[in-house]
Amino acid sequence: MPDANQVTVAKAVVTALNGAPGGTFSQSCTAARAYRKRVKREEIDGVLMTVIGNGRTFVNAARRISERDVIVAVVLQKATDPATVADVDAMQLLVQEVADFLEFEPQGDAGFLQLENEPIFDPDLLENNQLFESSILVTYRVQREDDD
Repeated sequence: MPDANQVTVAKAVVTALNGAPGGTFSQSCTAARAYRKRVKREEIDGVLMTVIGNGRTFVNAARRISERDVIVAVVLQKATDPATVADVDAMQLLVQEVADFLEFEPQGDAGFLQLENEPIFDPDLLENNQLFESSILVTYRVQREDDD
């Protein structure tokens, strides 16, 4: 069974991305939750943005208070010809726009903790499958107080 915090945070990220004001992102895309990314080029039409619960850690912050760090991956994929520099540039710009949008923004009761995007995209997947793929890992912190 998935962690309730992880599901809640992932849903909040999808809602935030899909509710971004017009013009926030340079390419049209809709975020959707999933438990795996698609990697087959023929399954992807346009930009695919998938939000996946990616991990969690539990830390005892103080007596009767725990902190849960929830990691959410935002995966952007698009069929892209690696020889077309402008198309690869456009996807890198979109990745930066999504990262900038999520950076420092809390999602519900979860506070922003950190964001990672390295490597910016998978060069082997681009070269061999003509598929641009980038994963933005965002960590959020949720505090929980024991009710006992």
